[in-house]
Amino acid sequence: MGRFELQNPFAVANFIIDMAIEKDKPVTNLKLQKIMFFLQGYCLSKYKTPLIDGRFSKWRYGAVEEDVYIEFKNNGSSPITYEYKVMNIKDGVMYVHPVRMDNNVLNSGIVNEFEEIIDKLIDIES
Repeated sequence: MGRFELQNPFAVANFIIDMAIEKDKPVTNLKLQKIMFFLQGYCLSKYKTPLIDGRFSKWRYGAVEEDVYIEFKNNGSSPITYEYKVMNIKDGVMYVHPVRMDNNVLNSGIVNEFEEIIDKLIDIES
């Protein structure tokens, strides 16, 4: 797979958070930021295109996708144990659901690459 659509930063964050929780090793906001930045660099290097439709800023302890950081900053240094969710109202009914990566990525071979990378990075002690 050579090209894929840019992914919402929260969708990528949820993908990482879900994997970490499944491994019983939930990530902190700092570790989440590092993994997201690493995945972005991996895609830029291997596929010549970014994965995340967001902007990383240079902060004291590394690159940060600010919207994701702000959403999870109340966790402090504690592990993140929940997904980011959005609310939509349609026909007077409120729907709350987590943001997910596009199926074109989830149903492709690249997701296996992401899972392998994330799996290794989750295991690294901060």
